[in-house]
Amino acid sequence: MPRLVYLTMLALVGCATSQQRTLPSAGGRTHAMVPTATTGPAQTEDIVLHDEPGIVAEAISAPLDSAWAQLRATYSDLNMPTNAMDAASHTIGTGPTVAHGSFAGAHLSALIDCGYSMNGNKADLYTVRLNVRTQVVPNAGGGTIVKTLIEATAHDEGSSTDPVACSTTGRLGQRIAKTLAARLK
Repeated sequence: MPRLVYLTMLALVGCATSQQRTLPSAGGRTHAMVPTATTGPAQTEDIVLHDEPGIVAEAISAPLDSAWAQLRATYSDLNMPTNAMDAASHTIGTGPTVAHGSFAGAHLSALIDCGYSMNGNKADLYTVRLNVRTQVVPNAGGGTIVKTLIEATAHDEGSSTDPVACSTTGRLGQRIAKTLAARLK
């Protein structure tokens, strides 16, 4: 699934008009400013292309030290536990967490893709074990890159089947970056 998203993003960037501009950023990632409106006022979407599967990377304009200082409070704003923190790498995380149906104020199916069963979306129906980690790193073009990784599995506790691996939809990483940026304004 992440490869499909990556390839789709490459296709989108490749098909964009000449108004697209790319900006270098930390860790070999590239930002692509892609036009989103064909009529009316010009609008762009900042898409971060990267080579780290499963990691959502979003750019914010705040300096690294300010972003790091507010990251724990951002997790709190989203009702996410903070059980892991490494100041040296500017990384914070939930640690192993169990969720049923919702997490961080959203349906799990909005945040992760675990597939479907006969009864519906596994992310919403099964017990989900997840570990969320967010790292802030300097952006070579200024500001900060907010990188979020979600590792998750879903398991039907009423069956003897193995847990299924889940992938991120990208929405939680986007929410974390947006909430952090709002705290810094």
